[in-house]
Amino acid sequence: MQRKYIALIIIVFTLLFGIALMDDFFIEDTRKEAVKMARILCKEPGSQEATAFFSGKRETLMLPALMTIIEDKKEDIEIKSMAITFISALKDKRATELLLELLNDDNQNLRIIVIDALGHIKDRTSTKRLCELWVLETANGKDDSKSIQMSVAVALGRIKDKKTTPSFLETYNSSNKRIKMLSAVALYEISGDDIYLNDIKAFLQDDDPEWRMGTIVMLGSMGNKKSIPLFEDALKDNDYKVRQTAERYINLIKGEGR
Repeated sequence: MQRKYIALIIIVFTLLFGIALMDDFFIEDTRKEAVKMARILCKEPGSQEATAFFSGKRETLMLPALMTIIEDKKEDIEIKSMAITFISALKDKRATELLLELLNDDNQNLRIIVIDALGHIKDRTSTKRLCELWVLETANGKDDSKSIQMSVAVALGRIKDKKTTPSFLETYNSSNKRIKMLSAVALYEISGDDIYLNDIKAFLQDDDPEWRMGTIVMLGSMGNKKSIPLFEDALKDNDYKVRQTAERYINLIKGEGR
């Protein structure tokens, strides 16, 4: 009788173990399919097949699949960049650590996309690294630092961590006009203090239309509705490009509903 019980236990254990193996197989198979579909989505953002796959219960598979693509060192840079863009839209903080690692990538365009994603995710654990990058890039007089500088200032302005204020106060009185403008807009966003508004308005009234337009782009990139009145004033500007840029950001910000 005892042997029958032992045999029964062995049969039950074998069945359960077999079911577990099958579950693992199906889970792994689903993960591979998710990565495949995520890659299709990155190649063809409007793909109906990939969009349908990630609808409903499979929606949770998108982030892990996108992160797998990003971690693949052999992956095409354009596919990887698009994967980061999708992660930016998801605004999931679980991707923060991986994105921070990519700030060391050799490709500057990829780093800018990563910085933008961190700004949209708004995870304050990323602010220390971004502040370090701000200090490094503003101390660098090279022209290729300009894009990074703006991207970091926008990202930190979106995150609004008041601990980042000292980093911008150090560059606020910079003799570099561009760095001063970026610092003023970032401080205006982070602190909410109108003391910086006078400087911003001065840039918006600069004799050079490129500076007026650049300030609008910086403010508009923050996506904050409180800047709309400034853009509405810019609609009266005598330069067509400045008016066009102001109108574009009014529409974008209103569309975001922020």
